Amino acid sequence: MHSSFREQKPSKWIKHPKLRDMPSSPIDYKVRIMQILPESWRGAFKYIQEDQTKSIVGLRSPQIAAIHAIHAHWTLSNRPATIVMPTGTGKTETMLSVLVSSPCQKLLVIVPTDVLRSQIYAKFLTLGILKDIGVVSNEASYPITGLLRHKPKGLEEIDAFFEKCNVIVTTMNIAGQCSAEARERMAERCPVLFIDEAHHIAAETWSECKENFEAKKILQFTATPYRNDDKPVGGDIIYNYLLRKAQEDGYFTTINFKPVVEFDYLKSDQVIAEMAVKQHIEDRKNFDHISWPV
Repeated sequence: MHSSFREQKPSKWIKHPKLRDMPSSPIDYKVRIMQILPESWRGAFKYIQEDQTKSIVGLRSPQIAAIHAIHAHWTLSNRPATIVMPTGTGKTETMLSVLVSSPCQKLLVIVPTDVLRSQIYAKFLTLGILKDIGVVSNEASYPITGLLRHKPKGLEEIDAFFEKCNVIVTTMNIAGQCSAEARERMAERCPVLFIDEAHHIAAETWSECKENFEAKKILQFTATPYRNDDKPVGGDIIYNYLLRKAQEDGYFTTINFKPVVEFDYLKSDQVIAEMAVKQHIEDRKNFDHISWPV
């Protein structure tokens, strides 16, 4: 069978409803960023606390406590601060809440892994569930969020990328590979630094970057005050929500173990995934679920 293909020339829409939403001139990111913070975010954050007995959806009590602790700390000191919250109690939404309630004009977020970088980037891009639960006003603009996947080639590239973003998300591996001069430029651009899952970042790796950011506001979010190398995470522990307290408050319940038997290891992942989806569907039928990212 013979088929002939005609080469197509590049084309563009001449008329389309969405074209009315497109800017007529290049975006002035500096102006855009200044509009988001003083105008869009002013008064947009509300301290709404959940109350399951009254079907009120909002932030959990440890999240609100952590936010207040951070604001209180920043009135007294710019020393690095550590927030300890067990996985599953809402560290990500706490970070997002601090971003909007402060507000943070320029924020650098450093995470330990590529997977977590993508997850955190998606959350900052959309402000997670804060608008859905009424904590952030629907009129509030979303932050301009950048995903830094590779080590910048020079200071000019850092300037060009950072000036267009409210939030920049990257990994400690990338930040650690940068020269001291490059890290200093990042610190100049970002007065606030968040370290997520700080207990997964080795002490020697963090120490190389810490001196470049020591004059900035640094928050370390972690599930435990100790790193994987058994060394302290460091920083002033300004809020420590103990796992025992989380269990008492009902954020962790009894695990319902579901055994999966599959002797063919090539099929085991598929079988586990199918079982997980089936269980999730059953849970959705029997319980009201609110998805809280870690």
